[in-house]
Amino acid sequence: MTIIAVVLSCVSFTNPVVNADASDPMPSATLVGSKKVVMPGESFTVKYGITSVSSDVYAQDITFEFDPAVMEYLPDSIRSLQEGVIIINEPSTSTPGKLRVLLASLGSQYPITSDAEIVELGFKAADVIQDTEGVIRLTQAIISDSQGEESVLQPTSLTIQITVNTELPGDLNGDGKVSIGDLGIMAAHYGKDSSSPDWSKINHADLNKDGKIDIADLAALAKKIVE
Repeated sequence: MTIIAVVLSCVSFTNPVVNADASDPMPSATLVGSKKVVMPGESFTVKYGITSVSSDVYAQDITFEFDPAVMEYLPDSIRSLQEGVIIINEPSTSTPGKLRVLLASLGSQYPITSDAEIVELGFKAADVIQDTEGVIRLTQAIISDSQGEESVLQPTSLTIQITVNTELPGDLNGDGKVSIGDLGIMAAHYGKDSSSPDWSKINHADLNKDGKIDIADLAALAKKIVE
């Protein structure tokens, strides 16, 4: 009997140890901006998404908050990035600096099942007179599966730097004046836009900050020359 007891004791030590602390990642929200630095009056977009979802997502209730003195939401700019997922309310900023969005899938064939960017929203930087930081915060994000089980996503935020250009507007060649030389530079890059490979080098010629160099920019520069 003593020998059997020893053998059983040895066997008990071979059982695998289960890690009681192991757990799945918590579902989280993400915010990604099209730009990290913008000029006063410049528009930019923000994409909202989710990561580490553990069940199919069919509905979402999300709230954004921001400082309306630093930036504004562009009405009707929101769009879905996922097929079969729609915005079912009319997002508004009736409360300044606060925007609530409700999302829903159009049937069982359109759940969110993995990491995904879901909606894109447009914002515009305010005409500030000094360098300013603007923060867009996702203060509430609740998701629901097909059984009505709700989960609260971990909040997140996105910081946008608004940088005031102290250079002379229209002085494209940096000689301290606005003249025909600057018009020549703009004319050479006429028709280019934010998708052009060299945009980062010539976007200062986009005087009205609409993402392209066009006749409006030529007219604005010509006006500065003759002033």
